[in-house]
Amino acid sequence: MSIYDFGPFSVDAHRRLLLREGARVRLPAKAFEILLVLLEENGRLVEKDELLKRVWPDVVVEENNLTVNISALRKSLEESPGEHRYVVTVPGRGYQFVAEVHQHYADELSDEAELPSQITQSVSSDPQLMPRTQEVWTSEVDASHTDTDQASSQNNRYSYSSLLVVAALVGTAIIVAYFAYSGYSHYFAGDDNKRNGSIAVLPFVNMGGDPDAEYLSDGISESLINTLSELRGVKVIASNSSFQYKNKEIDIQKVASELGVEEIVTGRVLRRGESLLISVELVNGRDGTHLWGEQYDRKATDLFGLQSQISRTVVEKLRSRLTANQPTQRTKQLSVDPRAYEMVLKGRFYLRKQEVDSQNKALEYYKQAVEIDPNYALANAELAATYIVLYGSSFLDPKEFRPKAEAATYKALELDDNLAEAHYALAALKQNNWEWASAEREILRALELNPNLADGYRFYSYYLMVRGRFEESVDAAKRAHELDPLSLAASAHIVNCLNVARHYDEAIELSRKILELDHNFAPAHYSLAGAYEGKGLYLDAIYERQESIKFGGDSPSDQIYLGAVYAKAGDLKTAHQILKRLETSKDYVSPGELAVLYTSLGERDQAFASLEKAYAAHDLQLQFLGADSSFDSLREDPRFKDLMHRIGLT
Repeated sequence: MSIYDFGPFSVDAHRRLLLREGARVRLPAKAFEILLVLLEENGRLVEKDELLKRVWPDVVVEENNLTVNISALRKSLEESPGEHRYVVTVPGRGYQFVAEVHQHYADELSDEAELPSQITQSVSSDPQLMPRTQEVWTSEVDASHTDTDQASSQNNRYSYSSLLVVAALVGTAIIVAYFAYSGYSHYFAGDDNKRNGSIAVLPFVNMGGDPDAEYLSDGISESLINTLSELRGVKVIASNSSFQYKNKEIDIQKVASELGVEEIVTGRVLRRGESLLISVELVNGRDGTHLWGEQYDRKATDLFGLQSQISRTVVEKLRSRLTANQPTQRTKQLSVDPRAYEMVLKGRFYLRKQEVDSQNKALEYYKQAVEIDPNYALANAELAATYIVLYGSSFLDPKEFRPKAEAATYKALELDDNLAEAHYALAALKQNNWEWASAEREILRALELNPNLADGYRFYSYYLMVRGRFEESVDAAKRAHELDPLSLAASAHIVNCLNVARHYDEAIELSRKILELDHNFAPAHYSLAGAYEGKGLYLDAIYERQESIKFGGDSPSDQIYLGAVYAKAGDLKTAHQILKRLETSKDYVSPGELAVLYTSLGERDQAFASLEKAYAAHDLQLQFLGADSSFDSLREDPRFKDLMHRIGLT
């Protein structure tokens, strides 16, 4: 893989790092991809259309996305306005990278050099698949190498990135300590006294190094997490948190302490042609001792059955040491077309990236999985959930895609009524249909089937929030965070709960702590903007809305709330400009959310007309009518009370 050096900067294409004199420089994902294209075409004018196609393949985006990311790139490269040491804009055409670039390639390490020199426990004669124990895994790198040299070595995955994970985990320790000692410990206090086991599955290592096979190692890990999650009385850490250790230097005892678990599962995957070699190890997190390990050599087409076998074995090893713990009723073990299972793994891989274009890719893979094997219950359930996420975020039109989500959900339940993911999807559909009692019944059924479903607890927290049960909402958010302790999203959700409860000072303080961990984390900027707006700090709120858009992407919803805070700040001209663009946009614009902007502009009749339009269209956003402070000025209006009654929120 290529390394590009220019000025004080260095770009590692394989590890997706921008470095300045060896130190990492933060850069949004799409801005990094734009930089790579410009470096590959150094000295050549790259037309805007070409950039859009290469950076956003198969997705139609507005040119404004390109402008925003070019601006972020220039900021990271420390170019001041009007200065073009690196990137030159050719008006009306495109962009050109003009600095002198030195391109070289990462040193290739041998397979043997990639492995640790000492292994204290072994279940394999194959050196690439020997299980990990408590020692720290690093590649052998000459001590005289600089940080930049280390970052430019393709197979030295751990040495440089260990600096990054230490920083992240120290930050996490700070935020946890803050919660514990500033009166917020009750938000995160677990009920471990009711449990007698806890485990985390770390992302399996892709030993071949082929990025196209990354979905296999990730998918096996996530499938194992999903299976273990069905064990009652055992805390299983969600993949969002366990995957924080992907491609990082690992000390088993330290990881176990940070995640709050007793045992750790690690593994390695190597694909050799049509064969899969998988090594799995179960390790005691307290002292790093080896509890169990196994190596499997199977055909790639046997992946589904192999994953199931590994899961059953780990479950049995756990159950043998736990008291009075039995798995919940297992989902049906139907035969699954291996090609469909592979599509599901790819779908999960892209869904985890949490970017709109990646979520659209995930959707396509799930659709392929169902086309290949229509009777694959889990594929139908995860397809339904992806539809719901995309149209629930206004990226897809609910009129077109809600029926597709319903069809996939009911198909999954028809195939397997004990599938937690299917009941979770049905709960979301019921809530979106304002069938409140049914929604609560379904999400509780999902959590009964899978007591470790972190996303399920987060959903339940939202349900309780819109129903006005704020204290219960915080409790559910706390439970989600316990299962997903390193997830910034789980932390940011606590802030959302505080905002809805109008605890703005606490929300501001927690948001700032999250942003100390990752300043580019868009949801924290979004939540912080809401807290500032609630306190009347409108200029601060505008800045945070803009930061949220910069790091998280733009959407009609983002523009609505940005316009609303401009209106509250007295900049009616900008607010009206945003409103005009939204009213003439070809993209789907939620009439329920558009009412937020009308309300902020003081156009009450227009707001109620938009809300009635939303009611006629069964707009998903109306479920937040009782929780969103944007509507506080309308609450005493009889029209608002009548609408709340019709939705079932009073």
